Amino acid sequence: MKVVVLSKSRANSICTHDLLNNGQFDLIVPEDQIPNYELAVMNANEIIGYPEHIQGLGELRNWVLDYYDDEFIVMLDDDIRHFMQLMEMKAEKITHPDHVHHILEQTAICAYDAGCSLWSLNQLADVRKYDHCDPFNVNTWVGTIVGVMGRPRKFTEVNKLKVDADFTLKTLKEERIV
Repeated sequence: MKVVVLSKSRANSICTHDLLNNGQFDLIVPEDQIPNYELAVMNANEIIGYPEHIQGLGELRNWVLDYYDDEFIVMLDDDIRHFMQLMEMKAEKITHPDHVHHILEQTAICAYDAGCSLWSLNQLADVRKYDHCDPFNVNTWVGTIVGVMGRPRKFTEVNKLKVDADFTLKTLKEERIV
C-alpha cells in the first residue's frame, strides 16, 4: 500500500504529515514548490514534484496512479488534522501515526476483501450527525482520503470541481460498491 499526501501552495499550513509515520508516505507537490516543502515536512519518505502542466485534481490523481506501480494507492488531502472514532457515544480524536496507519491499512484490506476498487472514510466533521445504526456506507462519494485498488478507470480531467464525486459515480455505476 502506497500512501501519498497531495499538496499545492500550502507548505506553511500542511498538517496531514503529522499523522503519518516517518518514511511511510510520499508527499506530492508541484516541482517548483519542492524547496518550500522540504523545509516544512521532514518525515516524508520522498517529496516528489509533479510537472507544471498538470492542472486540476483529476489530472493530478491520474498522474499519481500512473506514477506508482503499487496495487493500492491511498491519496490524502494535506489538511487532515485528526481522525475521529466514535465508541459508546464518546468521540475521540486519533492522532497517533501508528493508529492512523493501522486504520488506513485495515480499511484497504477490508475494501480488497469486499471487492471494492475505491474506498474512503466518513468525512463528517460533526460527530453528532453520525448515524450509529448505519456505520458503513457502500454507496456514497469519496474524498479527502481516497483509496484506489488497481487502475480500473481514470479520474475526469474535464471537470475541475467535482472530480471525486464523478469518479465515485463511475465506480458505483460499474461495480455497484464503493
